[in-house]
Formats: sequence, C-alpha cells, structure tokens
Amino acid sequence: MTARVETWTGVQVALPDLFAVDEPSAADTADADYSSPRPEMDTIIANRYRLIRPMSGTSTGFLAHDLTLGRQVQVAIASDPADPDAFDGHATSAASPNDWILQSPDRVGALAELNHPSLPKPLDAGLLQDGRTFVVTAYGSGHALVDVFTATSVAPSAAFLSTVTSVLSGLLAYLHERGYGHRGLTAESVRISTLVSSGTDIRVEVGLLGLYRTGESGAHGSRLAQQSAADDVAALGQVLLATFAGADRRARHRKGSGAGTSWPVAWRGALLEMTASDAAARPTAADVQRMFRLR
Repeated sequence: MTARVETWTGVQVALPDLFAVDEPSAADTADADYSSPRPEMDTIIANRYRLIRPMSGTSTGFLAHDLTLGRQVQVAIASDPADPDAFDGHATSAASPNDWILQSPDRVGALAELNHPSLPKPLDAGLLQDGRTFVVTAYGSGHALVDVFTATSVAPSAAFLSTVTSVLSGLLAYLHERGYGHRGLTAESVRISTLVSSGTDIRVEVGLLGLYRTGESGAHGSRLAQQSAADDVAALGQVLLATFAGADRRARHRKGSGAGTSWPVAWRGALLEMTASDAAARPTAADVQRMFRLR
C-alpha cells in the first residue's frame, strides 16, 4: 500500500497577503544609494585590491581583483569611519546592522572562533585612509538563490529546498548557540553552487555582511538575544517565501500551465510560524531545520 503524501501549491492553497511576493520595481533593482563617497571602480585599495563592480544586493560589497595572487575576491567597505563602540551588542542603531562587522578590524579577527562551511573566512582586513574598515573574503561562486532556477538547470524540487533550508537554518542555529546572528540573509545574498545536476548535492554560501554579535549564547541567553534570534528566523522565512515563489514560477513556465510545484503541506505551517508577527511564537533555528526535513 502506497502512503499518500499531502502537498500544497500556490494554486491549491490560498496564501494570505503575508505570502505575497511582488515583482521587483525599478527602484528595487537600481544601484544602491551610498551614504558616503562611493569608491570609483578600478580604484586600488590597500595597494592590492582593484575594485571591479558593486556586488548585487549590497551597498558595501564589491567584486575585486587581488593583484598579488591574481584572483577574484569580495571586498566589503564600511559606510562610515571605524567606531569600535558602535553596535555593541544587538544592532539597534538607525545605521545598517550590516555594518556591525565593519566597525573595527578587530571584530574581523574575532571571527576566527567561527568555523562553518557556509561562512567565508576573512582573507584580509584593515583601515582605508579615511578611517573606514575594509574586509576581504573569497569570492562566492555559483548563483544567487533568487536566480538559481532561471540561471541553472536545477529544477524546483522539495529535495533541493529542503537541503537549502537545512543548511541555512543550521547556520543560524550554529551562530545563535555562540552568541552571534546574521541579518544579511536574503534571496540575493545567499549563493548556491550545484555540484550535481539533480540539485541535491549543493554548497550554500553566505557573506559576512549582516553578521552581528549579541554577546549572549545558548538557548537561555538574554531576552535581547532571543529577540535577535527570532528576527533572524523571520528573515530566513522571507528568504524561503521568495524562493518558493520563484520555484513555482519556474515550474509553471516549464509545464506551460497554471500548476505550480507541490510541497509538503507541513511546510506551509512552518513558514507561517517563522514569519509570525509575535516573535515569541516563532520557532528556533534548530526547530526550523527539523520542520523542513523530508521524511
């Protein structure tokens, strides 16, 4: 006897407005607005890194060429001069929380304690002449998660999305347990490298921008740390919503009909919990990893 697996698609289930994903407007896709003087492309910083172009989805990250080793790297440059006292703990300032890691080169060095395959290792860091911090990491290969179904041969599948969600929620759980969090997870910043055509053997990479420290670790950290962790889970939920929408659009295009891809019905409830307006009602990152596991 074959077990019946319940599934849902965007057609079968009327999702609330919370699940709506709008097409990007011209303003969304325009170049980022830089709050401080934007470096000119072809500028060489630290006598070593030639800036090539801004990285998509960020106003502080650049693709660059390492003149010493002849390789492409990513360079992040702070929006403002270094301030070691800024963002001490949770990023509650009006400035971008993505700048936490860029407030001092010392903070980059502190990341040596983090060892996760989805986090790039800093290759270099220092101060520019105007006092702004820069950080150099390896160039993330592959495609942005938002583009993976249109730029590669990977077909939308529950196995693929289960793998991606497992890696990202596992990364958040790893960071939260050590008193860190990551506010930089977006469908544009998460990069996917597929190692086989089935799309199930993949490498998921995120950048350092958006990484922050709460100073409280473990499941019994401060209320502030718990709120921060809940916000990270909500951000991951938004990443998954955009990814599911992209997968459904690709599936409809391939099938030439209005039918989207079918997903395990439990995932719909998981997404609702992750994006709940009440932070206390959201699952932990470790819970999310279990929720999206295929049984």
